[in-house]
Amino acid sequence: AKVHDGFYRSWTRSLLQKQVTEAVQDVLKERGDVPVLVVGHSLGGALATGRAAELMYTYNLTDLQLYTFGSPRVGDGVFAEIYAERLGFKTYRLTHGRDVVPSVPNTLLGFRHVPTEVYEDRNGNITIGDGSGEWKGGEDHVWRRYSVSDHLYYLGEYICGCNS
Repeated sequence: AKVHDGFYRSWTRSLLQKQVTEAVQDVLKERGDVPVLVVGHSLGGALATGRAAELMYTYNLTDLQLYTFGSPRVGDGVFAEIYAERLGFKTYRLTHGRDVVPSVPNTLLGFRHVPTEVYEDRNGNITIGDGSGEWKGGEDHVWRRYSVSDHLYYLGEYICGCNS
């Protein structure tokens, strides 16, 4: 299994890795196996996906869930397959309208989404995917994915925080 080098380096070369790892270790030491919720938007969604897999393997967490918003593809088909077996039923990968970010990196380069997509159309209608990462009824059915605006709004809220 392989993950995108840029996403991997963004995590391993950041102070956030040390802080998150120490916080998780402290909570587990104090409280044992507790429910863990991992959330991220955009690059944060990519990092959250990798960390959810890492947390499950490193700490053998039994109650871990992941929610991402506008996440790019994180790894190759093998990564997505292994992820699906272990965490696919505990993952909700929200996509919105014609958000451009979930369309990269391209599948032609071997990258695949992890399940399960929850697609929100531009009218706010929600459809839960079929449990595959590359569900044709969701974000992938949109022929032209070019909207930055759709990337900034999820569930009717401005989610980016870029200008706040």
